[in-house]
Amino acid sequence: MPKKFQVRDHLVTAIFRRNMEMMWRVSTCLFASSLRLVSPSLEQCLSASTLLSVSHFVFDSLQMDDETLNLYDDDDDEYLSGNEMMNQNEDGHDSVQDDSASAAGNRGRRRRNKRRHSKCWKHFEIVGDKFPDGTTKVICKHCEYSYFIDLSNGTNTLLRHSRVCSKNPGSTPRSRKFDIMDFREMIAGAIVEHDLAYSFVEFRRIREAFEYANPSIEFWCRNTVVSDVHKIYENEKAGLRKVLSEVPGRICFTTDLWRAITVEGYLCLTAHYVDNWKLKAKILSFCAFPPPHTGYSIAMKVMELVKEWGLEKKVFIVTVDNASSNDNMQGVLKTQLRRALVCNGDDALEKIRESVKFVKSSESREQMFQTCVETVGRKKEAGLVLDVATRWNSTFKMLSRALPLREALRNLSEVDPSYKCFPSELEWSRGALIYPLTSKAKVDHIRKKIKKLYGVYKKDPKSTTASPSEATLVNSIPAGYGDFYAFFSQNAGTGKSALDVYLAEPVLDMAAFMTLDVLRYWKNNATRFKELSRMACDVLSIPITTVSSESKPCS
Repeated sequence: MPKKFQVRDHLVTAIFRRNMEMMWRVSTCLFASSLRLVSPSLEQCLSASTLLSVSHFVFDSLQMDDETLNLYDDDDDEYLSGNEMMNQNEDGHDSVQDDSASAAGNRGRRRRNKRRHSKCWKHFEIVGDKFPDGTTKVICKHCEYSYFIDLSNGTNTLLRHSRVCSKNPGSTPRSRKFDIMDFREMIAGAIVEHDLAYSFVEFRRIREAFEYANPSIEFWCRNTVVSDVHKIYENEKAGLRKVLSEVPGRICFTTDLWRAITVEGYLCLTAHYVDNWKLKAKILSFCAFPPPHTGYSIAMKVMELVKEWGLEKKVFIVTVDNASSNDNMQGVLKTQLRRALVCNGDDALEKIRESVKFVKSSESREQMFQTCVETVGRKKEAGLVLDVATRWNSTFKMLSRALPLREALRNLSEVDPSYKCFPSELEWSRGALIYPLTSKAKVDHIRKKIKKLYGVYKKDPKSTTASPSEATLVNSIPAGYGDFYAFFSQNAGTGKSALDVYLAEPVLDMAAFMTLDVLRYWKNNATRFKELSRMACDVLSIPITTVSSESKPCS
């Protein structure tokens, strides 16, 4: 095609597009003017951005591409006259329709891929295609919350979410409704945790800060704080009572007394137990305990606290120091609870202590006692030593010195009529149980006690609840194989109990298992040893000293 014809075609195209644009701008102005005449309020509702969006939509639908406006054929490099164009259109009617369909598809594709200008698309993305009902799945890029909305209705919902999204760095947190009861509970918890005075809420500066945070706040006095703190205590107590009631094993206790400078007495009762194979200790009570601090008074107070917590049927051990009042206290508790305790006090220890006091009371008695030692044929050994009433280690040392000199004390009782506290044979045997003389005697004594305790658990397997792992294993046994499983699990074929099997196992190498967790060992072997593992769970929760009762209040 000659160059002049090409220039003419491009000029016609440009003029056509310019006229179309001017016509649309004029029509837009006329449309806005008509709206203003018909309804000024309606014209205010339509913003400039809305009119501009409508104008862009109409202009895009009316504009034509270069192929539609070109009046020449690419295959024939000559200008086509009007008749030739009509002839070619008649011959190629199908191709014109195809080209029209292709142009329409291109326009639709351009609309779908149209750039989105809303700010919400910085925080959202479209997932998948549009659903048949016209909705589209849109997901938040920060919190991954999804919406199914019709985008033709706008994006206000997405904009609101982006402003309040908790994970959006530029969002504004949603305001929370102020609840005065929750606020009072938080202040009461802070007073307890930080050891603040109840009058903290009456401080002028504190009230100014509260009023600044919430001008509509209602202030409260110190008496209300006392009530709030007591309510927190009752709620925590109820939660702990529920936990202790659901403990599968038994519970051990330690108790101790203190006396303040002002001669005010205080008593602390601590519970020790194994829950989910974890050793735990909780202070049940730390209360004022006025005199007299006799054994009967202590026993009644401890029994009152145990009943208050509903644990009188779960007591296993009560550990106390060896003060003289605690000996009587344990006797009263045994009567109240009607069960034997492991660390029970008796008259044997008191008789031996009085015997040592008699010998150490004067120098003449010590010389007479040395004569009795030589008379019974004992070699010169270390003399007797008196224990400290509140220290168990000194009591063991006293027994270690007195038991070998048993016959010398018997001779002293025969030659000195004033010595009237000589222990009987039964009391000496009890003293030997407290402190066995040889390692073999100690092992035999412990073995005898373990077998006796195991017999109690064997006779009453329902006294403690089975562990979850054991219950799951038993429930997984097929129907009809229960007796078969019980036969082999209890070693019925060999006649050995779970305790015999455990004691027959080789001792673990201490060097190879320096970090062995004893409770974890019994947890892993609970299905092997059955009631023995439950007994071990209770025994391992026994505190051997009252240090926990003394240290927890201080910490």
